[in-house]
Amino acid sequence: YNEYKSYLRMEVEIQNLLNDIIEKSTAVVGALCLNQQGLLICKVGQVSESLSYNISLIAKHTADMAVDGVTPTLCLEFSSHKIAVTTTNKVVFAVISEVV
Repeated sequence: YNEYKSYLRMEVEIQNLLNDIIEKSTAVVGALCLNQQGLLICKVGQVSESLSYNISLIAKHTADMAVDGVTPTLCLEFSSHKIAVTTTNKVVFAVISEVV
């Protein structure tokens, strides 16, 4: 029971973090959080759940480029939007923003 409460508390904290990211930038349209296996923990805004698998693959390859234990943030730029992907403490974050 305590593990379940801890998990719910963590999920609420991550949800609040993602909401803060969206509220602080008008260019950000969505964000998602995954575990390292690609399981969606939470998402906010205009982001498709189908991105989860591809984002997890990108995060795995990015982790291979870590220097001194620091995993880089990878930014993919498309004609209409950007996706920034980073991993922190075995949790993958992706932020989707419009190109302005």
